Amino acid sequence: MENEAIDIPILSPDSRTIKRILLLVASKENEQLLLDFLSQQYEIFTADSDNALEKEFDLCLLDTINLDLYWDQIPPRKAREEKTFLPFLLISSRNDVKLSTRQMWKIISEIIFTPVEKMELYTRIEVLLQLRNVTKDLATSKKDIIKENQELKLSNADLDSFAYIVSHDLREPLLTMISFMQLIKRRNQDQLDEKGIEYIDRAVNTGKNMQNMMIDVLAYSRVSTQGQVFERCDLNEVLEETLEMLRDNVQRSNAQIASDNLPALLADRVQIRQVFQNLISNAIKFCDKDFPVIHISAAETAGAYCVSVRDNGPGIQPENLPKLFKMFYREDRKLPGFGVGLAICQRIIARHGGKIWVESQPGLGSTFFFSLPQ
Repeated sequence: MENEAIDIPILSPDSRTIKRILLLVASKENEQLLLDFLSQQYEIFTADSDNALEKEFDLCLLDTINLDLYWDQIPPRKAREEKTFLPFLLISSRNDVKLSTRQMWKIISEIIFTPVEKMELYTRIEVLLQLRNVTKDLATSKKDIIKENQELKLSNADLDSFAYIVSHDLREPLLTMISFMQLIKRRNQDQLDEKGIEYIDRAVNTGKNMQNMMIDVLAYSRVSTQGQVFERCDLNEVLEETLEMLRDNVQRSNAQIASDNLPALLADRVQIRQVFQNLISNAIKFCDKDFPVIHISAAETAGAYCVSVRDNGPGIQPENLPKLFKMFYREDRKLPGFGVGLAICQRIIARHGGKIWVESQPGLGSTFFFSLPQ
């Protein structure tokens, strides 16, 4: 190789980011030809000591003489890059016996045979550099994702802790306040006028509403922290359990509830029951007809099951659809509730790796969908 000249015309430079190439070629004539060609496209440097591989570079172009010289140094140098691809491109003749050794292919990324043609060399270098760029981007993205996930976990832990403190630790003083207001009313019943009794009753009702809201916030914070282990569960059975829990509500409203056959899948049984309970309760609560008509069904999609809960309610205005799953959003403030139920549903379905959404037209009812992986 060291006695073979490489005839490579010079390419015009382009606007690409300059990459660093380490050139390890024994023949001074070949080294100069490569320098003349490559230096207009890349930043080229040659070995000035036995520690040439310690420098930072994006690709190493070497011949068989330098392959022997740096044989033991190449593997640890590549290992230093961790999960980033560091290419070594070997220039060699076809009859070189070293090409038959399997060990060499653990060190060398590509081989280009002499006589070298300019476009082949340029193409090989560009392909190897692109591969390096891809692995560097992936490694950077992975580190960023890991960092973001860690920050997100810490943030979620802080939020869960805050929600628990607000909804749990504040319930005791709130309960004390309600109890004292009720005690004042009992002990001073004869001394209070109608307005005084009304004010106390309003204060007690407001306190109870706050207490119920805290219970909902606590339930929201516990979706991730106190969820059960996923197990194989039949959604038909989960729906039956839900309807049994809602029996009184269903009977009072004369609701007609029907369902198709539902699938069995891996899920947190308690949480999926909670999703059904929220969606069916909402369908009953918001119904503006003589009686609610609710239909539950499921369809198989690519890698998931899509469960739907359809009602005959008043429907939802299009501009309100994006707000529906936000905490404390209430479609109708005249009805009881705090706007936490659908936010809980969304968090439960997200924990299962699925999505929840709604399709609705005013006056034609609504259909809530949620997907669960098979």
